Amino acid sequence: MSGPPGSGAPPADRDRALLAAVAGGDEAGLRGLADRHGSSLLAYLTGLVGDPPLAEEVLQDTLLAVWRGAAGFVGGSTVRTWLFAVARRRAVDALRRRGTGPATDDDGVLAQQPDPAAGPERRLLARADLDRVVAAIGGLRPAHREVLALACVHELSGQEIGAVLGVPVGTVKSRLRLARAALGRLLESTQDGDGDG
Repeated sequence: MSGPPGSGAPPADRDRALLAAVAGGDEAGLRGLADRHGSSLLAYLTGLVGDPPLAEEVLQDTLLAVWRGAAGFVGGSTVRTWLFAVARRRAVDALRRRGTGPATDDDGVLAQQPDPAAGPERRLLARADLDRVVAAIGGLRPAHREVLALACVHELSGQEIGAVLGVPVGTVKSRLRLARAALGRLLESTQDGDGDG
């Protein structure tokens, strides 16, 4: 009895084997990809669309798109990155159908922003407790939450995030820098408020 496609292989090879199985019409391959990446995709989508039932609907739409488009995967990225990009496109489509567009930063505005110093926000993040960090992340702009989630929660590289968002790596770096600075400011303001007691 053989295991699922790619079992025993390194994760990236396993994903490629599963996607190849999907391209060949094998439902087990799709189940394998959903088992490996479904919870990460759902968490990402929930943060992106802000509505858990809609996120679940978008995840199902994503899996259907993967089923239909697996043969079109050319290998320009990892399968995981490709899945996140497909999920993001499906989420943007769902938000547009609801009359809301995706929350993005104007890259022209990003380019004009000063480069914040790397020190204070990182020190604050290191000292802040988890509850305060989670609350502060909730106060960020959606585009900042998204880029932080892709980098910190889903551990995608700058290049992978660029592929998911459809922007150059330099823009990813700018967004991450601005998101971290904004998070640092939010944490600093809550810390200042805590001392007033």
